[in-house]
Amino acid sequence: MTIGFDDLARALLRTRSTERAAAVLAARAPTLHAQLAALRDQPATLAAWGLSRNRDENVGAAIVEPRLLAAIGRVAGVELPGDVCHAGLLHTYGYLLSRLPTPYGLKRERWTEPRIERGLALRRPVLRPEPHAGTLLTNATWLLGHIAWVRRSSALRALRALRDTVAPELAGYAFDRLRVARIRETVRLAGTATVHLHTDLVALDARRDVVRPRYALLVHWIDDSRAGRPLLQTAFPVTRRVADALLDGSRAGRDPALRTRYNTYVVGFDAPRPGRRRIEPYTNCSMSR
Repeated sequence: MTIGFDDLARALLRTRSTERAAAVLAARAPTLHAQLAALRDQPATLAAWGLSRNRDENVGAAIVEPRLLAAIGRVAGVELPGDVCHAGLLHTYGYLLSRLPTPYGLKRERWTEPRIERGLALRRPVLRPEPHAGTLLTNATWLLGHIAWVRRSSALRALRALRDTVAPELAGYAFDRLRVARIRETVRLAGTATVHLHTDLVALDARRDVVRPRYALLVHWIDDSRAGRPLLQTAFPVTRRVADALLDGSRAGRDPALRTRYNTYVVGFDAPRPGRRRIEPYTNCSMSR
């Protein structure tokens, strides 16, 4: 069944309560409702994500209507305030229902278009609103976590709880064949808190010898010393021009005005701060640091 997300969003907004909206979601998009309900039994999926602002940096408006987030949270068993909320739920199911036009198109397109799957040589839909197996959020968590945390054994161990719930193609995926570049930005906050902002760029090209891939999957995650574990933030495909700008070697070193990006929310990091940026070129995923 193909879901008409704009029509679904309008139908949910016409309801008068969160409970009624959840019921409409079950009636009009049962597979989506089932995915959200399944998350109640997958704490490892939800725990892998940080917090995000529900506000587009380019347009300056809410990405998802708060009432839609409330309905999603009702089914998933997670409170989703309209301003700062669970990054994983916002950036997947929330974005599917977003109607906000941006300079880069609708937010949902990262999940409704096949670019990521094709670039990663995944032959069946696993990162779609209706994946053939698993759920959109659980599949994305498994994929992004194994890219970002390749050298974080404790974080990878936590993901093992998801193995039986993700699509088989992802459970057996050869992550070591991917080529990944990384930008690591480090900022010290008040007291002893240190935050590392990581932006990984995964080459979306079948040929491994491509120096500058035409497209890359951007994976953003943070490592906040106060959290005790790394946390995923978002992911979306970018063009070569965007990737090249991020990997520009002249931007490495000390930066007097580092800031959060991609709607990431970090407590105490509300304004630009001095810090350091390290840029690592494309290399085999197993060699990423």
